[in-house]
This record gives sequence, structure tokens and C-alpha cells, in this order.
Amino acid sequence: MKTIFALLLLVIAGTRLYAQTPFTCSNQAYQVVSSSNGLSSTLYAYNVVTGTRTSVASYNFGMNAIGYYVGNNMIWGYDIRNERVVYLDAAGAFTPVAVTGLPASGFNVGAVSNNGYYYLYVTDAARHYVVDINPARTATYLKLVDPTTGYTLDTAPFGTIFSQPSINISDWVINPATGMLWGLWTPQMPVLTRWLL
Repeated sequence: MKTIFALLLLVIAGTRLYAQTPFTCSNQAYQVVSSSNGLSSTLYAYNVVTGTRTSVASYNFGMNAIGYYVGNNMIWGYDIRNERVVYLDAAGAFTPVAVTGLPASGFNVGAVSNNGYYYLYVTDAARHYVVDINPARTATYLKLVDPTTGYTLDTAPFGTIFSQPSINISDWVINPATGMLWGLWTPQMPVLTRWLL
């Protein structure tokens, strides 16, 4: 009986480790801030009415390339220390996920489309990567897909090549109304550029 109770306690306590509490529409805005050395990060909630900032959770890894997915109401990001994709919930719990074919890299640019594609990029790289994060697409879920072939399963060499050898993109976002990927890049000075997805 003690063993069953201990196991039940372990299961209940362990459930907090995985993201389950969805973000909801509220007066809160969220930000993930990495430490200057990139070894840790903190999820903050900002009350947009009062301007009050509250720490939701701290992590022992730096996180970047974040985006919000409306399909599961979670924030998706890249764990730089452990070189993996993670998603966060409103309580600050995180879930790491394995993505087949995604290279270990310090992804610092990311965006999520409303239909469940997570775009990842490293500044000045020749390729960007797209991960299917919509579980309704079982054949490609948590796998790399190729946006140039209708989001079919990507094959080696993985990733999609830009028309230029490398682009110094510092951030990007997807406009849900147009389906365009907009990025801020700096050839000599900051330029706002768009790409058709």
C-alpha cells in the first residue's frame, strides 16, 4: 500500500513538469527574458493596465526564438543550453519535444503561424527550418516540413534555403491576415522585409 501511495504521489507531483495550463485572453502580456550569458531565462507576465511585471517562472536554460500558438495556447521556444524545442504554459511549466532532423543550433529567431508551423532561424544562416506543431497532422507532427512543397515532410538536407546565401535577421513574425513572414534584418541598416510562406 505504501508503494502505491508513493507512486501516486510521484505521478501527481511529476505532472507539474509538463505544460498543461493554457494561456487565456486577459490583460496580461508575456515575455521571456534570457540572462546575459544565455544560461537561464525567466517568463514574465505584464499587466497591461497597471504596468506591473510579475515573474511567472525561472528556467535553468536560455530560451529564444519564441512564438505563441493559438492551437494549444502555449508559447513555443528554443532551449539554447539543451538544443531542443520546448513549449511553456501560463503557469510556467515547460515541455521539451524532440524534432526529427532539426540540427543542434542556437536558434535565435522564431515565429509560429496560426495553422501550427513553427519557423526557426539562426541569424546569418543560409537555411531556416519549419516544424509542424499541430497534432491534427499526425504524419508530420513534431517533424520538419518544407514550406516550398506545401508543408510536406522535409528530407535531407533539411531546411529551406533563402534566395540569398545568408540574411542577418534579428526577429520575424507572421502576419495571420496575409500569411506573410516579416523579418527585421540589417544589411547596412535595419530593413523590414517580407517573405511569402
